[in-house]
Amino acid sequence: MSRHLLKKTLKYLTVGGLGTGSGYFLYKNDWEVSTIGVVRFGRAAFTALWIVADYKIHLRGIEYESPEYEKVKSEIHSRSALRLRELCCSNGGGYIKVGQHVGSLEYLLPMEYVETMKVLHNQAPQTPITELFKVLEEDLGQKVQDMFVHIDPEPLGAASLAQVHKATLKDGTVVAVKIQHPKVKKHSFVDIKTMEIPNIYWDLSSERVLTMEFCEGGKVDNREYMKQHKISVDEVSRDLGKLYSEMIFVHGYVHCDPHPGNVLVNKTAEGNTEIVLLDHGLYQ
Repeated sequence: MSRHLLKKTLKYLTVGGLGTGSGYFLYKNDWEVSTIGVVRFGRAAFTALWIVADYKIHLRGIEYESPEYEKVKSEIHSRSALRLRELCCSNGGGYIKVGQHVGSLEYLLPMEYVETMKVLHNQAPQTPITELFKVLEEDLGQKVQDMFVHIDPEPLGAASLAQVHKATLKDGTVVAVKIQHPKVKKHSFVDIKTMEIPNIYWDLSSERVLTMEFCEGGKVDNREYMKQHKISVDEVSRDLGKLYSEMIFVHGYVHCDPHPGNVLVNKTAEGNTEIVLLDHGLYQ
């Protein structure tokens, strides 16, 4: 069965086979078929089968550990990683979280998977700025031009649940506006709850929009940035160890999403090295 035909079949099974309740659910969600669980599971199952078949078919008959075997295996790794990333982007939400985790497993998975998936750390699928303007206006009850002098149309980062844009308030203050992707609720059965972050602009925040202090810095794995700003890599490594040791052994409350897109380093005005943890949505 072709991928197109499978998608089409799943669509009709979902809409026509799950009863009036599902039809009403789709109606309430702008006929977004991917909000139905069976479609998302179907995509995942199809992708898994496709990946398994690729390994089975193309490695058959090739001598194990021969140069040709390694070459073909690497090619399949790359194809499979792209299919997996496409699945994560199509299903969104928690699937992107899984993709981000895969992108952090250098010590466990082939590099083809890690390198392909790690772009999801801060380059997840983006929502057009015009759609985000609707979220801002719906939730804050004001026109965008009445709240901001300017919002950069290019996001600073796009993650699984939201994306962040640099913006300027009417009084000239530069802020970071974190706006939830419009389809997050449609793809989630549980509302997203966020930890409090310093200097939140509550009058410009809502259930789906978060306007907060803008934090300068480079990603923690960007050695070139640290070199340019005279930040000691050894100091950063040592401080990260202290930071997480204190969370684990002293507070017992640990930030559980420390991929490079969520950890920034910078040099303060006083010349000290500062580590900034972003995205406090997942703690243990």
